[in-house]
Amino acid sequence: MGFIVNKPHEMVLDELISRVDVSSPALAARTQPLDLTAKDRQLRVGGPVDENRGFILHSGDYEAESTIVINSDVSLTSTISALEDVAEYRGPRDSVISLGYSSWGANQLEDELSKNFWLTLDGPKDLIFDQQLETKYDSALAMIGITSKAAFVAEPGHA
Repeated sequence: MGFIVNKPHEMVLDELISRVDVSSPALAARTQPLDLTAKDRQLRVGGPVDENRGFILHSGDYEAESTIVINSDVSLTSTISALEDVAEYRGPRDSVISLGYSSWGANQLEDELSKNFWLTLDGPKDLIFDQQLETKYDSALAMIGITSKAAFVAEPGHA
C-alpha cells in the first residue's frame, strides 16, 4: 500500500467532513470554513484504489487505537475520530489527508523495484508533509541528485 502525496484532490477538508457522519456536535453544526490555511485544508488523491476511503498520513506525535506506526516520524490512521481530531486541532502536528491509495499485487512492487521502474529515497518527513505540492516532486528528485528532468532516459538499466 502506498499514497501519492503531491496530487491535490478537488475536495477540501470542509467538504469531506460535511459528507461523513461526524460525532462531534461542533463539527456537525459548523457553518464557517475550518480555521486552517487553504493548503492545510487541501485533500490529496492518495491513489486509484478505493477513492472513497480516507487515510491520514501523519506525524508520530499522534496515536489512536487503530494507528499504524510506520516509523518514529510517520504513522497512518484511518478513522472518523482521527479526522475530527485534525479538524478540531487535537490531531497530529503534521498530516496529509488522502482519498484512495495505491496498491500492488504479491511481489509486484519488489519486481518493479528490481527492474528500476521506481526511484527510491529515504526522504525526510518534511518531504511528506510539505504543503508545497507543486515543488514536492522536484525536491524529491534533488535529494537523489537529479536536478534536471532531462537526466531521465526512456529505458531503465542496471549498473
